[in-house]
Amino acid sequence: MKITAQQFRMLGRACFFGRLVHELRMAYPRFTVDVETARLVRALEVHVPAARSYGMHDEYSLAAYLHAAWLFGNNFDIRIPIIAQILSDPDLAARDKARALGDFSVVALRVIERNGGEVMA
Repeated sequence: MKITAQQFRMLGRACFFGRLVHELRMAYPRFTVDVETARLVRALEVHVPAARSYGMHDEYSLAAYLHAAWLFGNNFDIRIPIIAQILSDPDLAARDKARALGDFSVVALRVIERNGGEVMA
């Protein structure tokens, strides 16, 4: 059996989103248990063009962006000024932008929790 280039790309895409959905389900079980996998994938897919517009094409940086988008919602990259500044900085590599998103997510969730808000974990 021969796999075409398009089939190979689709398989890779499915594996990427499958791993990301699994990560979200493990990290935030209460908030993902009732959500169908296909719905989670669609909710993540809509953010791919924005991530790519910031130069985030590799799996690591793309996953970090999609994770942040799921946590902070639509247009987080515009609504949160420090994130907008980081993502639009042409001198920052995609990997550095991804690390900044991860660091921001951890700090934001800690602050929410410390101030009595509900954290997804």
